[in-house]
Amino acid sequence: MDYSSSELHFFGHQTFPLRHLWLPKAAQHVKLFGELTDYDRIMEEQGVGKNMAQSMRHWAEATTIVEWDHINKKHSLSTFGKILFSEQGDRYLQYTDTIWLIHYHLVTNHRKNAVLFYLFNVFGSNTFTKESFINRLYTWLEKIERKPLPSRNTIDRDFQCLINMYCEKRSNKTKNIDEFIMSPLVSLQLISFDGQEYKIRQLSSTEISRNVVNYCLLDNLNLKPENAVIPFNDLLNEEKSPGKVFNMTENTLVSYLDYFVKDTAGSFEFETTAGLKTLYRLKPGPKKNTFLKKAFK
Repeated sequence: MDYSSSELHFFGHQTFPLRHLWLPKAAQHVKLFGELTDYDRIMEEQGVGKNMAQSMRHWAEATTIVEWDHINKKHSLSTFGKILFSEQGDRYLQYTDTIWLIHYHLVTNHRKNAVLFYLFNVFGSNTFTKESFINRLYTWLEKIERKPLPSRNTIDRDFQCLINMYCEKRSNKTKNIDEFIMSPLVSLQLISFDGQEYKIRQLSSTEISRNVVNYCLLDNLNLKPENAVIPFNDLLNEEKSPGKVFNMTENTLVSYLDYFVKDTAGSFEFETTAGLKTLYRLKPGPKKNTFLKKAFK
């Protein structure tokens, strides 16, 4: 665990899941005005209430497309945000690879939405009910000595927001069109509900482009630059690892690591000896954003 339990954040989304157009709108607003705290202007421009304006800011920060300067009290686009919302990027989130990137940045950001972070980094089961998930979440928070513990009401709202953001609704009732386009993350089909249990889909094929996974692998490896030997299990199951946050099977991750070794041109070596799989760092690898830019070409 590379963080303090006090850094874990709950709520903040004002009960609104991320909506498809919010990130492009937030990026454009920051380019023009250098902030997302001018809620009155956002309310007037976007025709939304203050809670929605605050939620837009929350998701822009949670997906790390923007950064907050605590000294100057200003927002700016992060490097990720600049590349994503450039003319060479995917400014309107049209491609599935872009949504996978947003998912990766969102769920590896432990400082925002601890419930999301817990589900995709710590939880460790592909099936759950609301009660079983929340019970295990509280057990984890007690184990890592998170004080004070969030209220059950807060966790209920975070859980429902998570489900609304990732799980497709199935209903014959007429719904407002906004509910169908509410979250781009629904398109990943990562969470489904059979009427009794929720299920997290396991990634059993290389459906994400190798450039996106290469970027995520390098981003993860940058957390431990001193490590020359990286056990396969760390890349598959460790918090914030691509294998964990994308819920990959072992074979899928092996395929991506084979690509990774080829694409990083001698910087890494992946070996399987006596049943043990290990990634070796032979020399500093390429910059992660090299692959992020390639992903949009």
